[in-house]
Amino acid sequence: MALVIRTAAADVPAANGTGVRFETGRTLEEIEKEYILATLKSVNNDRKRAAQILGVSLRTLYSRLAELKGGNSEHAAAAR
Repeated sequence: MALVIRTAAADVPAANGTGVRFETGRTLEEIEKEYILATLKSVNNDRKRAAQILGVSLRTLYSRLAELKGGNSEHAAAAR
């Protein structure tokens, strides 16, 4: 089973125009990282626009990117 997330018309479409596909068996943290990176790619790394599309503040986006890059996620720490 796969989860397919489609972008709304107001959002920037994914590279193939249909959305991002996630296979089951992956952690939410892995999916979140891929979704954030795909969104950044779709807006040519415009972090302000990516934050708007993701529905988070620019500060939150920078924070999540830092956590994901360093593997220092609160989610991962809480699961331990």
